[in-house]
Amino acid sequence: MAVRLLLVAIMAAFTFGALALYVNSTEAGTLVKFTVNSSIDGIAGVGRDANPGDGVCDTVAGPPVVCTLRAAIEESNALVGANIINFTATNVNIVNAAGDLPPIVERLTIDASANPDGFTINAALAVADGLTLGVGSSGSVIRGLSITGAPNDALVILGGASHTIGGDPAEGAAPNGQGNTFSGSVGGDGIDVRGGSQGGHFIIGNRIGTASDGQTAGAANRNAGHGIHVSGGTGADITIGMDGSPNLVSNNALDGIFLAVGTPDVTVQYNWVGLDANGNASDPFANVGVGIHTDIDDTTIMNNTVAGGGVVPAVSNSVGPGISIHSDDNLVLGNCVGFDSDCAGTAGGFNGIGIDCFGLAAPGTADRNIIGDGTEEGRNVVGNTNAQGISLLDCDNSDVNGNYVGFGMDGEEGAFINNNCIDLIGTAPLTGSESNQVRNNVIGNCNLVGILVARGDSNVIGGPKADVGEDHEGNTIGLGTDPATSDDINGFCVEIGAAGVAAGSNTVRNNVMANCGATAPDASVQITNGAGNIIQGNDITSPVGEDAIDIEPVAAGANSGNLIASRIFRMVNQGTGDLPIDLDDNGVTLNDAGDGDPDALNDPTCLLATPLGANLCHNYPVFPASSPTDGCARGSAGPFDQVRIYTKSTDGNVTTYEYAGTGVTNLAGDFTICIGNTAKVTVVGTSTTTASSTTDILAINSTSEFSVTEQAVQAGGPPPTETPTITETPTITPTPEDTAVPTDTPVPTATDMPTDTPVPTVAQLCGDVNMDGDVDSVDASLILQFKVELISTLANMANADVNDDGEISSVDAALILQATAGLFPVDDLTCPPKS
Repeated sequence: MAVRLLLVAIMAAFTFGALALYVNSTEAGTLVKFTVNSSIDGIAGVGRDANPGDGVCDTVAGPPVVCTLRAAIEESNALVGANIINFTATNVNIVNAAGDLPPIVERLTIDASANPDGFTINAALAVADGLTLGVGSSGSVIRGLSITGAPNDALVILGGASHTIGGDPAEGAAPNGQGNTFSGSVGGDGIDVRGGSQGGHFIIGNRIGTASDGQTAGAANRNAGHGIHVSGGTGADITIGMDGSPNLVSNNALDGIFLAVGTPDVTVQYNWVGLDANGNASDPFANVGVGIHTDIDDTTIMNNTVAGGGVVPAVSNSVGPGISIHSDDNLVLGNCVGFDSDCAGTAGGFNGIGIDCFGLAAPGTADRNIIGDGTEEGRNVVGNTNAQGISLLDCDNSDVNGNYVGFGMDGEEGAFINNNCIDLIGTAPLTGSESNQVRNNVIGNCNLVGILVARGDSNVIGGPKADVGEDHEGNTIGLGTDPATSDDINGFCVEIGAAGVAAGSNTVRNNVMANCGATAPDASVQITNGAGNIIQGNDITSPVGEDAIDIEPVAAGANSGNLIASRIFRMVNQGTGDLPIDLDDNGVTLNDAGDGDPDALNDPTCLLATPLGANLCHNYPVFPASSPTDGCARGSAGPFDQVRIYTKSTDGNVTTYEYAGTGVTNLAGDFTICIGNTAKVTVVGTSTTTASSTTDILAINSTSEFSVTEQAVQAGGPPPTETPTITETPTITPTPEDTAVPTDTPVPTATDMPTDTPVPTVAQLCGDVNMDGDVDSVDASLILQFKVELISTLANMANADVNDDGEISSVDAALILQATAGLFPVDDLTCPPKS
């Protein structure tokens, strides 16, 4: 009896309020509300429920009623149904010296959000974890708690589904409202989702790694592991953060939020990672801000602010990346990486990559990811990083679309990237980053390269992809959203390949590039090591006194087959050695002895060189000495070369080369391209004409440097027309199928054609696809252009299938060439019967 009276006296000393107990019948069982009124936990035999299952939280039977958190959990576990634990106003903390609190195995709400001080669980004397949601606990809610000092994890979800951890920070009287604080874990994470079905969890409004005020960080509050960690279990649909209820995840020794194993369809949104409660980047994470490991697919990382607490290039604890994904089919949209919460200014950077897509395990393990969706809402804003802005490393089939890299959210204020702004790279023996598209991005303020493709094939830099359709998706490189703003890139605007690392079959299309080469002047675009790349439709302004595009010589002639067809080259302070296209980066070079050859076959200097010359020293076109004034450019290049005409004009210190038209040479290498009266270009004053040529033999597509500007193209001559007038060399734009052959004006030809010979009908001339009354090499050339989609139709499609196999192909072109060479009669060509 004396012992009992002593225990009662001890417990009474820790009693701060009366028990509030009520019972309410529910379909799931008995809903019981327990009010914790004691902070006792740890005296031998004290703190546990006296009679679990009787519906009363009482550590000793009989008055006074003493309800501890341990006893309330034990009593709830003994009852079937959903139960509630809340707290008296003055009951603010316990030290769970009696070991770990019991795992929660029934549906339970623990809510201290109404208390001005919340409720603190000091788990320093626990064996493992601060609080555990175990098997059978589905639908549990944890609010208003502060769990600190756990030997392992502060909160563990070991079982159950549809848990809510936290809530609206603006609701309730606790320091973080309905949110919880998880901090100071000595050997583990703030929250660890280890097992269970995991489905439908909400982790919202919590502060993880700091004190409850969201301001106090330091070693005492740092979790030794991750802030939030999904490390096991099965299931889906976890939501981490909500609009208005973000998690503040800062000051953790490993990753802020890390999804490691097994759970698809996770949404990580509206969180502040590496910031304090005022939105300042002052509490960095030590590794990755938000990370997705190799088998976490279908995750959405959206509208988070991720920062590292230091101004780049100053060193901070955050080594990055800010966001890192190592799996498939994930969305990364609307995030602010490297800034304070206002997503502007120079604060908030960190030492790592801004956004990283990394095929960590093997090729194909980081596929089909979307980083930005081209909308304002889906735009990621990345700046103030000490490494790359966005990096694709062994990451395939992904889309980087519409982001600001090196700028704040207005697209104007600079935010320095102390490396490449965007790169696509690979690690041996992996194949690199392949079949990605990088489009609609605004890129500037890069210390190295704007966009680097160092290892990887078949990437599209700009737009469109083959299935997009319209040419409007290029990147803006070296310019912000304000065209008057100069946002320098210290290296190349775009570089393909690197020393010892090749990158082939990439397309750089419809981009605008300027202000590159600021501190290391060189070309705007350089192919360092790569074959079969296409640089097409771009608007390129060269660095001052440098080339627009360089193709470097490399061993074994690997830099060949590169097609260059940009629309505008602007050369700033162009010197005698600076070119729109410079093969071998050696200035103006002479054609080989053959002059009309498509490559180096007749040039011993180029053919025998080690390494072989870039694009095999492809010859530029040659113009005749005379300068006709009929608006047509005439000259010679290789047989069946694509010849692109540019008008050259000078205004102050800028020389502009603007694309005017394209034609194809005949078998003899001759071309006539009439551009003087087209809507594409107005030739005035002292404008002159130059040209490049690209061989189309065997789809090599090697493009030459620009020719000398001997040929002036002036207005006059043929009447204006949408389709350039040609002789034997067709233009890139065909005559519409339903346009009749003019009968009152003879079609000009390179040779004299008898005027009294009527133009044969379609039915009489199989192979005459341009309806000029003859079957010749021009018809073969047009078929080849149609086959490779340089033109979309032929003047007479029915005359193109000369072997009547149901397909228009290079075989038909070859048969026409054989017939015109006399190997068999032209009459033996067999087209489908005419209806």
